[in-house]
Amino acid sequence: LRHLARGAAAAPRPRPSLALPSRAAMDMGGGGMGGGGADPSRMMDQVRAEMSQHFAQEFLNQMRDKCFEKCITRPGNSMSSGESACVTRCFDRYEDATKAVAKGLSN
Repeated sequence: LRHLARGAAAAPRPRPSLALPSRAAMDMGGGGMGGGGADPSRMMDQVRAEMSQHFAQEFLNQMRDKCFEKCITRPGNSMSSGESACVTRCFDRYEDATKAVAKGLSN
């Protein structure tokens, strides 16, 4: 995650919306998920994978935005060493918190 700190000075991006195919489109085999008589369990696996990817991206965007807000005092072309260290610590804290939550949920 530390390599993402370099991009922390970028302006926050608008959040993408998650648009799932309608039930009718899924029943008819539409929705851009293979068409025809696609296997429902395969379609659900694909939906789960896409949702997982979306939530991971959303988490990274949130982490970037929060750390930028907390650490970058004067946005510019480069970060000071203090800002860079702050962003790195912020990312590390998010990563540690995520691991702790995941560990707690798995027990």
